[in-house]
Amino acid sequence: MQINQLNLGYLMEKEYFKNEEMKFLFRVMPYIAFRSNCIVDDITKKNAIPITQAELAKKIGSSQPTVNRLIKQLIDKGIIAKAETGREGVSARSYALFLNPNIIYSGDRDDVNETLQMIFKKINIKTLI
Repeated sequence: MQINQLNLGYLMEKEYFKNEEMKFLFRVMPYIAFRSNCIVDDITKKNAIPITQAELAKKIGSSQPTVNRLIKQLIDKGIIAKAETGREGVSARSYALFLNPNIIYSGDRDDVNETLQMIFKKINIKTLI
């Protein structure tokens, strides 16, 4: 896991994050898949699946309404992106959550997955404030 210290420092200096948002980001780090930056059920699995918000709430010891609210806030801020997965065996619409690699990246920050770059391409850290 690599943290972009300059970008994170800038956002913290501008007080962009609420304390609970920062805490949430650090609590989900153990579930960020290598190179995809997708929040998954188990990073040790070869084919890890995106975790649901309900499953994530249980894993990090938080309530589902709190996790849902924090994810929405971080999506609105450009820190998390959400994409429909079409997960098999789930009748409801299922989403994958991706963390902005310009803040935290699970992999070599000089070799960010191209698809992940495209998800966050329109987001410039300096324009988030």
